[in-house]
Amino acid sequence: MPKNGYFLPCDVIVILHQKILNITNMKKFLLSLVALALSCGAFASAPVYQWSKLIDSHLQQDLVSKVVVTTDGNIVSLAHFGSSSDTDGIEFDGVQIATGSATTSSSDNRNLLIIKHNAATGERMWNIYSKAGYIDVSSEGSIIATRDGGLLLLLNARSAQVSPFTSPMIVDATGAEIEFPEWNTSVAIYNQILLKVAFDGRVEWAKSIAMDQLPVPNASSGNSVNATTNGVSPYALAEDEEGNIYIGGNYRASMILTAHLNATYVFTPRNIDTYNGDSQRAAGGLYIIRLDSEGNYLNHLRASGTLTRDQIKVITVGGDKVYFAGNVRGNADDKLTIGGKSIVLENSYDGILLGCASRDLKTVDYLTYIKPHLTGTKTSNSTKIRALDLNGSSLYLIGGGQGGYSPANESAAKVISSSNGLEEGWFIELNASDGSWKNAVNNATNIGAYLGSFVYNGNLYVYGYRLNAATGCFLDEYSLGSTERMARHNLVLAGGAPTGYGMAFDPKSTRVVFCARGDKAFKMGADEVETAAPTGWGGVVAAFVMDPTLAGIENVAVEAENGLKIAAVDGAIMVYATQSAPLTVTDMNGINVVNTQVQEGETRIALPAGIYIAAGHKLAVR
Repeated sequence: MPKNGYFLPCDVIVILHQKILNITNMKKFLLSLVALALSCGAFASAPVYQWSKLIDSHLQQDLVSKVVVTTDGNIVSLAHFGSSSDTDGIEFDGVQIATGSATTSSSDNRNLLIIKHNAATGERMWNIYSKAGYIDVSSEGSIIATRDGGLLLLLNARSAQVSPFTSPMIVDATGAEIEFPEWNTSVAIYNQILLKVAFDGRVEWAKSIAMDQLPVPNASSGNSVNATTNGVSPYALAEDEEGNIYIGGNYRASMILTAHLNATYVFTPRNIDTYNGDSQRAAGGLYIIRLDSEGNYLNHLRASGTLTRDQIKVITVGGDKVYFAGNVRGNADDKLTIGGKSIVLENSYDGILLGCASRDLKTVDYLTYIKPHLTGTKTSNSTKIRALDLNGSSLYLIGGGQGGYSPANESAAKVISSSNGLEEGWFIELNASDGSWKNAVNNATNIGAYLGSFVYNGNLYVYGYRLNAATGCFLDEYSLGSTERMARHNLVLAGGAPTGYGMAFDPKSTRVVFCARGDKAFKMGADEVETAAPTGWGGVVAAFVMDPTLAGIENVAVEAENGLKIAAVDGAIMVYATQSAPLTVTDMNGINVVNTQVQEGETRIALPAGIYIAAGHKLAVR
């Protein structure tokens, strides 16, 4: 194996006679070698295991749903944990780090947990948790790393079921308690929560998006007779280069947003004529809303048309465009219009909507309908969209489910799951410029899904899982533009029947981080390094590197003797100070590049890309 960890599958033997080789011939020879390398293809070595951490509350609700890479190169995981009393806690690597909320419900309460990990070791740097209220991150809600080094979260939350009902309360990394107003004194009503978190774990601001509490008109039983308890499902979250925020999902009750100067905007839902309050029932309309960097309403995309249900599951920002995708269900010939562009459904199954809009949401470039098909003897299908990844001129729509898919107006599926009706993983490659179909792959995992992707060393890697201890969670490797899988790299085995959830990739360190859930000890990678077994169900966060030689410099937040905390981000360093203090930063030659007095709070100092020394530590500005 060469030192760089890569090899060509074709053997190349070249005999050169230097005396007769002129410069022109040398250029031709080199070009030939490049062409040969491309024709043979280049395979990356298998990912190398780094670390894994177990999250376990000893109850049944523990789940790590998402992971992200922050701009300082570290890792943040988003989870919830179960509690039945206010003394029930969550353990990180066997050490309790938080407690949850009491509940009188027959099932455990769900409590928020956010952990920032040192990227090199996985150790906890800080955590945020909820000590009151019910916060579910299993399928609704999201987290992204922001450009200023912090985090942004979109969560679905309600009061905890106790007497009297208690609204959510979040404790940040400094111990500060962030409370939300009581939404209802007798019924637990879901509202959306937006949290902006600084790189050191402080909650900078928190906002709730209120939902109408009126009864569901068609409800005949349960709490829905008194109020709309499940009026919203938030799924999608993104940020643009200016710090504007995009949220998306599905809503079934009026939604109230606040703009500057306390002006309010009320969104009236569509597709609720037959809605009876049941959260499992397909109903409601999609929303895509643009907010400013402080969570204030700016504008939104307007949707019209009567369907059974439409919703946005993922949003991706690239350049001056906003890409989005979600589910559409209705009857054949039902029409959905967004921003003057329309799609027409061709059957009553669970199809896919893909769209592209300008970053200000004033213009829609295109809408694309991906047609669903049934497989085998199934009379229905299911579509679970997990990611929408932009790479160059391609969009990778990634998910799982039952059934097949094709471009609109085609009679046969181009990607199809097996006839046994089990949920399987798939991804569809589309042109980012117009949404047209390019390629599609079915994973044939038999109860599993694809969850996310990244490009490394000229190949596409897709993260997925199979609900089987012998396969577990894995990275599948494809050549760009190809549907033939070149390799499967197993990341986690055992764990009972491990279920995969989120994945993140850091191209700077080549580190891939994932999270999974299981009820037995997990085994990691080819070395089968075994974690402790959870009590009941537990979550695991683990890291591998594609190329260990590139993971040498870790942009962890360092602390100076004067109390300053300093971290490198793209194009700058971020400094947090509890009081005014001097700051000196040098280059690798010892020359001062920053010599200033920073003030209390956060300060962003722009610097060219390079290696710098601050507080005795190396920081890499990219």
